[in-house]
Amino acid sequence: MPTPDPHDLLAILQEHYKPREEGWLWVALLRDGEEGGVLLEIARDGTDLRQLVPQLVQIVGECGVERCLFALCRGEGRPTEADREVWRKLRHEMADGLLDLVVFNDQRLWSMRREDADAAAAAG
Repeated sequence: MPTPDPHDLLAILQEHYKPREEGWLWVALLRDGEEGGVLLEIARDGTDLRQLVPQLVQIVGECGVERCLFALCRGEGRPTEADREVWRKLRHEMADGLLDLVVFNDQRLWSMRREDADAAAAAG
């Protein structure tokens, strides 16, 4: 069975982007070698996303998946500093299997993993 392509999921999220979903988070839980996966939608009520990181880590850990991807809806299609902090916390807690935290709107995708790579290349 084919492993799901995270890029397909991101294309669908962009296609169905709605400005009212500002700050909503999608968590894709993927198992290697299995078709499909689980997509969790977290419609936030103003709760600071940084406060949810321990629960997100627990959910992913208890699901026993090999890979996960986080996608965060932002009207600007760019991360806030708080979003970067969430990424750093997730990266620290979930080094194995964490694909990316992608911030998106209908026109843009901003990859936190790519931002890290670009910063490392500029520093190196």
